[in-house]
Amino acid sequence: MQSDGRGAEFSRRLAQIESRQPIATGRRHLAVTLTRYYETWLDWRHLVTVFSPALTACECARSGAWGWALRLFDHSGQIHGLHLQLDREAARCWVSMTEGPWLDSVWVCRVQAAVANGCGLDLEWRFHGPLVGSTEAPAENEQNAMVHAIVDQVLATEEQRMQVRERHLNVRIDMIDRDSRLDLGAVDVVVVPQTFTLSDREYVLTRLHDEWIAYPAWCPHMLAPLASATLVGNVVRCPWHGAVFNVVTGACEHEGALAGPLALGPQPHIVERAGHLWAEWP
Repeated sequence: MQSDGRGAEFSRRLAQIESRQPIATGRRHLAVTLTRYYETWLDWRHLVTVFSPALTACECARSGAWGWALRLFDHSGQIHGLHLQLDREAARCWVSMTEGPWLDSVWVCRVQAAVANGCGLDLEWRFHGPLVGSTEAPAENEQNAMVHAIVDQVLATEEQRMQVRERHLNVRIDMIDRDSRLDLGAVDVVVVPQTFTLSDREYVLTRLHDEWIAYPAWCPHMLAPLASATLVGNVVRCPWHGAVFNVVTGACEHEGALAGPLALGPQPHIVERAGHLWAEWP
């Protein structure tokens, strides 16, 4: 297991918490690959956007291939300290609560290749540790129901996100059909912004400086939804990692929290023909 530098003391603490009777356990099939699974665990920057409005802000103390240490802030101002530790060899991960009402609790997940149909992952999870910080702790059955509700929401949300990313990555491999085009409707009734699909790729249609523009609906980095981001002038900002793109040129004008060059990728032309708008490849 890769270490975050806290070494044996942290491992002993995890073992002590895991020795407690779990509050809740569960299983879930995930229709995703192991690569997307680990990738999603390590990408802490998307959490506030994905789980808004429950979460409002996030601070990262440290992160790496081993996991991360975060402070999450919810809508009531409550702070939740979380520490993720990955063990890829054992296909396990631990999310320990280091601050807040769930202090000294641990969520343990283990995955293996699905046996039933040979596709996706089978995940088993356990949640250890009492709920503390309240003068009236919930009864055991209430704790179980509460944990199951939270875990089900997190896994369902993240599974959908992983599937979207996998689908769009597969589309990137395919060549664009340069002969494909799409009638977007009569010019005088088209409402913007709106999304459309061309060559199995999703785009946002808008109008800038009396010109029709179409740009990808997903960020080229981790496929965050650009369609839901606000367009300011000629630029749109990735809601997850902060990269800023010029929707006219496709260039990345600011890389935010990322390293390395980015660009929006192929953009169809929008043309007016016989009173209709058409999306087509140049």
